[in-house]
Amino acid sequence: VFVEDDGAERDEMIQVLGPKPTLPAGTTDDTQADVTNRRLAKLYKVSNGAGNMAVSLVADENPFSQAALVSDDCFILDHGTDGKIFVWKGRNANSEERKAALKT
Repeated sequence: VFVEDDGAERDEMIQVLGPKPTLPAGTTDDTQADVTNRRLAKLYKVSNGAGNMAVSLVADENPFSQAALVSDDCFILDHGTDGKIFVWKGRNANSEERKAALKT
């Protein structure tokens, strides 16, 4: 796995993907959709740190802060109506939290 920074991509990646296209500026409709979509996404924490397994709401609007992701727990990002759900498993999360995050 290679992690690439925007604007500093390796030549091999550019050869596969091609150059980044120039994108037109967004419209007012795009801005309104961004505001609506921001409110649809929810970030949840899955943790048994208090003694029992719990799923709790961390943030109900994005953009979410990377600092909200704690390595001792798992997190679920529910992106609302577009049907995408992401599970982030913290490096130090225990096996019960990892299983619960995938079941939830």
